[in-house]
Amino acid sequence: MMRNIDWENAINIRRSTRSFDMIPVEESIMVSLQKCIEELEIPIKHNVEIRLFKANPDKKLYTVFASPPDNMALITNTDTCSISIAGFVGEILILYATNLGLA
Repeated sequence: MMRNIDWENAINIRRSTRSFDMIPVEESIMVSLQKCIEELEIPIKHNVEIRLFKANPDKKLYTVFASPPDNMALITNTDTCSISIAGFVGEILILYATNLGLA
């Protein structure tokens, strides 16, 4: 699934803006993300759990942003190594999502 990704293009397109479109992500894209999560092979021992979920639009993120309808959470231990690996896993998934047009 991830072999045909144009990683360089995804890296060049990706921008972290903390702004979200308040529209649901297309179901086919959510299915692709879930399949990617299920098949993701990380060459580092880790305990990162990845969850896709629907959020309550009345809730705020960081007490400032309205929560978009579709979200992804990475859950791990809070030691430095675990957090670093979660960042690595998260970036792979964000680049994959960017490749799917979520940018």
